[in-house]
Amino acid sequence: MTRSTPDPASAEARYLTWLRTVDHASPHTLRATDADLRDLSRFLSLRRQPGSARPCADADLQHEPTLATVDARDLRAYLAGLMERAQSPRTIARKLATLRSFYGWLVRTGARPDAPTDGLRNPRQGRPLPRPLDLSTTLELLDTPPSDTPRGLRDKAFLELLYASGLRVSEAVELTLDRLDLTRRSVRVVGKGQKTRDVPFHARCAEALSAWLETRLTVLGPDPDPIAKTRVFLADRGGPLSDRSARRLVERAAKEGAVGQHVHPHRLRHGFATHLLDRGLDLRHIQELLGHASISTTQVYTHVSVDQLQRVHTLAHPRAKAPPKKSQDSK
Repeated sequence: MTRSTPDPASAEARYLTWLRTVDHASPHTLRATDADLRDLSRFLSLRRQPGSARPCADADLQHEPTLATVDARDLRAYLAGLMERAQSPRTIARKLATLRSFYGWLVRTGARPDAPTDGLRNPRQGRPLPRPLDLSTTLELLDTPPSDTPRGLRDKAFLELLYASGLRVSEAVELTLDRLDLTRRSVRVVGKGQKTRDVPFHARCAEALSAWLETRLTVLGPDPDPIAKTRVFLADRGGPLSDRSARRLVERAAKEGAVGQHVHPHRLRHGFATHLLDRGLDLRHIQELLGHASISTTQVYTHVSVDQLQRVHTLAHPRAKAPPKKSQDSK
């Protein structure tokens, strides 16, 4: 099915252009925003059809809103439709965040006098806790890729970097050669909001990266893609590695390593943070390494790092020592 291109004059097309050229949004943000706006547009189109499952009243049919002209009533109906489709509270909240940004931009540019999202509340949702792999499983995963093939060398270098530096998958796949410093063992990454940070990695990761870079040119080929020429990690056919291919890479390593559970790249980021916290690294330092704007985002890892708390409690609490064994009376 071919996806239609938005009218360049439409509000949504102008907003996406602004996000890309002025706000410098990431490709992932642009794709997600485009998908969310299209979802609302489809809902409005179906709602206007007389033969739809939930036909509108005559007044609604006369209203015929577009994305730029919807009112709060339209959006409440859209949210109700999302709940009927069993969308999770987290997904609904994310879509609402997209719409708030879109209508806020329309108000700022004078295209609308107000935002129809004002007064709409996010659904109640529990904050999901990270699910890091335990240390032994993580090490088994890192040792899975073979070292005698270009793909294996790339996979091992990619996995080592994810776990050594806690990068987001988008930050890893978009890493360029000029931002990798093997001498200082650090990478300079551009994270959310175009914020740049320097993240260190250890010697074993540097060895894996060096081994991959030695064979990288054979994968790149004689007539390389201009973007691929600048990237550290390449796809099997020499193009730039995509987010989707990176996820498949991690899933394949988990399957071949008989890890026995679903593994996605973010679980290595979770493991990076949790294992450092378990070994006493300050939460503020972990915040800097992960590139979190707020310490509250990083604090979620304190809920899963129980082992370190237990050790500290046992060492510090005056009543934590095991009580002396009672002597048994001899008969």
